[in-house]
Amino acid sequence: MDILSNFSKRLKDLIEEKQITPDDLSKAINYNQVYHWLAGDYLPSFLNLIKIADYFQCTLDYLSGQDKESRSDTFKSCPPFAERLRFILKDKGFTIYRLSKLTKIDKRTIYDWLHNLYVPQLDNLKRIASAFDCTLDYLVGREK
Repeated sequence: MDILSNFSKRLKDLIEEKQITPDDLSKAINYNQVYHWLAGDYLPSFLNLIKIADYFQCTLDYLSGQDKESRSDTFKSCPPFAERLRFILKDKGFTIYRLSKLTKIDKRTIYDWLHNLYVPQLDNLKRIASAFDCTLDYLVGREK
């Protein structure tokens, strides 16, 4: 299964488990295109991904299909992604070049993330977490 299918299936499962409707989720996260995610049309933005995980109190790894079981918890608020990425690069001793080479993500894109011009989508978050050998929640700063 690819990341889009995994996400769509997990979201459907979470909605069913919580016994809510897609409209309930739309209202809760203030986004009216939940049906597109459920249909597997596209992935949510970085901010909506965090809102979904917070709403269901689950990990980003579970939402993306990397973890088989949902771990219910309360997570920290995420710092700006640029700040978090700078911290992890330094902590892990990575350069932009090394991260780019390991993830096959263009150096310019990483530079843009580091300068708060953009934030990565779920597929790139997974590649970065894999390169750093960490969870998605740790990568974005949600873990306690």
